Amino acid sequence: MSYQTRNLAETDIEALKPRILELFHANGMPDAEARFEWLYRSEYADRHLCSRVLFHDDRLVGIISMLPVPAGKRVIGSMANLMVDERHRTLGPALILMKSLIAECCAQLSPDLVIGRPNRKADIMLKRLRFQPLGHAIRQSWVANPLAFMPLPTPLKNAGGRLLSPVLRAGLWAQQRSAAVRKGHFDIPDWHRIDDPRQIRE
Repeated sequence: MSYQTRNLAETDIEALKPRILELFHANGMPDAEARFEWLYRSEYADRHLCSRVLFHDDRLVGIISMLPVPAGKRVIGSMANLMVDERHRTLGPALILMKSLIAECCAQLSPDLVIGRPNRKADIMLKRLRFQPLGHAIRQSWVANPLAFMPLPTPLKNAGGRLLSPVLRAGLWAQQRSAAVRKGHFDIPDWHRIDDPRQIRE
């Protein structure tokens, strides 16, 4: 009874969907159905995402993905969605998935740097794989018009956005000043302005 990893793109994703959704729900993934569609069926994911799945006795027990993130002249491979069935949640299966991701997805995506999202449970795996701590990164997206997410008439949304913009900019400036003095802060000057909810997925 051994573990085997495969490239998700080379499997029957439709047949695996119920099992992947089970893993999403068991790991507290919000909006599991929508997340599945975006990650594994969208045109963007088809071009960019690399995912590995873990099988035990022909049953899917884990999944992990890597997303390439452009950063100037470099590409960062961001590890995401490491999920393992609770009956297999030991160091071994998770390490198998992560090693498979690094070996196979790095060959496919050619990132200059690979980053993980550490937590207390994952730290030991990242150390085993010789990952080095880099510090803390702060999300740089700015929702410029939160009224765009509400069921309001478009003119009212636009007018409200124009009124809220100066207040939000002041809050953004204060957050930047606060973040500038934090240890380990990444200085990323380019903020992404999001005026329309459809831009979130883009």
